[in-house]
Amino acid sequence: MNYFRMSFAILICIAPLTSCDAASSSNLDVTVERTALAERSEPMLTGVATHFGIQGKRNYVPALSVGPLAELGVDSYRDDIPWIDYDPEGSGRSGTLPPRLLTMLMTSRLTPLLIPGHSNPNVPEGNPPVTDAGRASYDAFITDVVQKTASYSPMYEIWNEWNINAEDRRPMLRGPGGPEDKRAATYYAKLAQSALPVAIKDAPKATILYGAVGDDHDWSWTKAMVDELKPDARTSLSVHLYNMCYDDLSKRTATEMIDRLENLQKTLNPGAPPRPVYVTEFGWPTGKHRCSVTPEMAAANMAQFLLWSAATPWLKGAWVYELKDSGRNENDVQDNFGLYDYDFVPHPQACAVREAVRFLKGAKRFEIKRPSNDLFVVQVDTPDGVRMAVWTTSQKRGMRLSVAGDAPVAARHLCNGSVQPSEGAFKIGDDPVILDVAGVERVALHFQRDE
Repeated sequence: MNYFRMSFAILICIAPLTSCDAASSSNLDVTVERTALAERSEPMLTGVATHFGIQGKRNYVPALSVGPLAELGVDSYRDDIPWIDYDPEGSGRSGTLPPRLLTMLMTSRLTPLLIPGHSNPNVPEGNPPVTDAGRASYDAFITDVVQKTASYSPMYEIWNEWNINAEDRRPMLRGPGGPEDKRAATYYAKLAQSALPVAIKDAPKATILYGAVGDDHDWSWTKAMVDELKPDARTSLSVHLYNMCYDDLSKRTATEMIDRLENLQKTLNPGAPPRPVYVTEFGWPTGKHRCSVTPEMAAANMAQFLLWSAATPWLKGAWVYELKDSGRNENDVQDNFGLYDYDFVPHPQACAVREAVRFLKGAKRFEIKRPSNDLFVVQVDTPDGVRMAVWTTSQKRGMRLSVAGDAPVAARHLCNGSVQPSEGAFKIGDDPVILDVAGVERVALHFQRDE
């Protein structure tokens, strides 16, 4: 993740299931039925970003990290294998895995998502590898990494945010980029065309990702890259999502990310079935930087995004950025993305992610409804009755939810206890409310916006 190269895009109203006018409707009626539930072809992967592989004083201690990872209940952690550290002399010979990352590989039972990347100025034409010679060196690096790590059954991702960091100290790249810009989509496509078959050869059963696309709000770089790459069906696209620097706080939401992902599918596959996508970074920083949000807002956003993702069949995995704060400076945005603080004390975000993961892992079948642009209803299977998660991301007005009929209704927040009705209605906001309606096959919901 590279905050300093983040762009500031103007978000238009995008509502895949409804018109933008519906977002302002005062009253909305929704029917939720058990028969509408659909099973995913495979469970969605959940994970967090970690920094065992990168040098620096981030306090990523393997022995202290295993417990929090287990508490979260996630499937995976995502980490770097920097080329420059792996082969600091540029010899091209077999290198050495980062010691802390190697300890995690040997200690944790979670699936590692490994990112062999970062330029290596000590390798001929490896800074970055945009020539045939540079790509051959990178292929050799990939081969050695895969052979050294295959026994840990990892996933692999080719590079990290090439469109941002393949070349430093340049203005933010807009669009696919031209031949004079090493960050251009064509150079990454050529790298992936060379490296993906190498990784597949040595790890034929591994999930292998390409893209790791950073900050591409209109997806033009991504489309150009995918069109040129023509990826093998055995590989999948990965992207990163951030929005914490919008001046308008109402856009620092999971809804903005959801709309952007829906737009990605329209951009890549107009009129065609959705393409499998992995979101290998998403998150919101807290602290005192102007791009920070409150811990409560970060927690709500993370829970919303995970719940929506689980109910979206083409979204194959989501990794929160990141496990813990990488520093103690509240004014440094990069220090404050953690679910836990620098010393592994949990933030509110840790509970939100843990309980969202627990909720979605308890289900096999899902349905999502979006009655308006800012209102979401995610239904999951349950042995009896109807179970759903409901939230709104309206920044100006909350909602009141009434459940028709006489069936018993239990309501609670993921982390903040039970929700009691007032005058027959439940208050709905950005903190998802879990509702269980016992003994029914369908339930009618009535939403009314607060005045």
